[in-house]
Amino acid sequence: MPFTNKTVLLTGAGSGIGRAAAETFASQGAQVAVADINRQNAEATVSAIRQSGGQATAFVADVSQRAQVDAMVTAVQQTYGAIHILVNNAGIALPSMSILDVDAATWQRVLRINVKSMLLCCQAVVPQMIELGGGRIVNTASTASKVPRWEIGAYCVSKAAVLHLTRCLALELAQYQITVNAIGPGATSTNLRQN
Repeated sequence: MPFTNKTVLLTGAGSGIGRAAAETFASQGAQVAVADINRQNAEATVSAIRQSGGQATAFVADVSQRAQVDAMVTAVQQTYGAIHILVNNAGIALPSMSILDVDAATWQRVLRINVKSMLLCCQAVVPQMIELGGGRIVNTASTASKVPRWEIGAYCVSKAAVLHLTRCLALELAQYQITVNAIGPGATSTNLRQN
């Protein structure tokens, strides 16, 4: 299996795309660090993976907070020894509203969770990947990162920032044999879109 003996740290893995990705990595032999702000959701993903014969452990963190990210990464390293792949998937959406109606606190919250969290996770994991001689980072963007959508402007801006963050990281980290890519899912039926 392609991910045997590899550890994947996957944020926002308690539901939706993150949970599907966690289950897929585990089915391909990876040890999956299932990170989510919601303990119950993280443990449900771990339970599903273990029932299918995979390896996974739940880790709870608000990935927009540096101290919690650092503690999570340390705990994952203590559990599995190393992090070979980081999947930055945690994110939020907003109810439909004009970008002119988005208040400052909401704007900051979207950027904090959808963009800052990815930077914090990379800053915590990359030094160890450099020591390993390489690694892989995947950031979840969106088709909305390239095509503006009606009344979800703040979300679109945050996902556009994810694309440029990915490009900047890829440029800087290539010298260390660390690849950085983004995926751009379209509309997906998950609890993120239902809220």
